[in-house]
Amino acid sequence: MVRACRAAIPYMEQQGSGSIVSVASEVARQPDPFLVDYSVSKAAVVCLAKAVSTEYGPAGIRSNCVTPGPTRTSIWDRPGGFADYLADQYGLEKEAATEHFAKEVRKLPLGRIGQPEDVAAAIVFLSSDRARQVTGAD
Repeated sequence: MVRACRAAIPYMEQQGSGSIVSVASEVARQPDPFLVDYSVSKAAVVCLAKAVSTEYGPAGIRSNCVTPGPTRTSIWDRPGGFADYLADQYGLEKEAATEHFAKEVRKLPLGRIGQPEDVAAAIVFLSSDRARQVTGAD
């Protein structure tokens, strides 16, 4: 992320505009003991995105961060992934364990795990001119 910003920002400065959208995770704010290293690295991503927005905002460069909660990626569904871990922990089938996790354990407001396209839609919006006044958001 740091190297990508260092490579892109000079070009954005030359044109007087640009948008950087980083992807972190909710564990950046609420670390999970199962994912300590991941949690710490995602907290750094949030911090960098906010620092870039402050430093380069005057140059017309926006920087935002998408911080999704649990999202149904390959880390969930691969053999031995998080869904299998939950199924073993709760003594349920994978789908039932995932639903239990979303509704009862995490009490997610929508009662479901997000999909990758949900995250992608937020990234597309923040990258677009429709979000031209949005910077430093997480």
